[in-house]
Amino acid sequence: MKSPKSTPCLSQQDVITPSINQELSSLQDRLSFEFERQFESLHDELLNELEDIVKKNDTHQDVSPPNALSSLVHTITDSKIHQINLELRQHMTAKMDVLLQDIKDEQQAFQRHIQQELDQRLATVTTARQGDRGWFSRLTGHSRHDIWISLPAFLACALLLILLISWPQ
Repeated sequence: MKSPKSTPCLSQQDVITPSINQELSSLQDRLSFEFERQFESLHDELLNELEDIVKKNDTHQDVSPPNALSSLVHTITDSKIHQINLELRQHMTAKMDVLLQDIKDEQQAFQRHIQQELDQRLATVTTARQGDRGWFSRLTGHSRHDIWISLPAFLACALLLILLISWPQ
């Protein structure tokens, strides 16, 4: 049978763990969104710069058709941006994995610390309760509940003792 004090402690731990997991998930979602936004921004900036460079160079070169050169530059830049994007994603994923592992380790250490503190407090409460036992409980080693259960046996022994003492000789 669980004591009423241990039930709220366990439910508090059950509440803390999902809350931390939800925070981790939220943090990961925000970081993923921010990385994606930065990738798109970088991609757009590079395309605009390359188009400006191509336009400047197109006015100086009349040898090749402007659409062919622009298309070629666009294809090359898209390929390079895609490659950079993949490398950056791999790098950021590795960083996120390390950060996530660090957070998980900290969470486990925090949970162990809370569990140790709960165990210490429960031990203190148990010790205090044992110190509050009555003289009969300390003498017999039984709790008050055990004493009430064995009361009929005590009464029967007392009655037999009285009968033996008062028995005519």
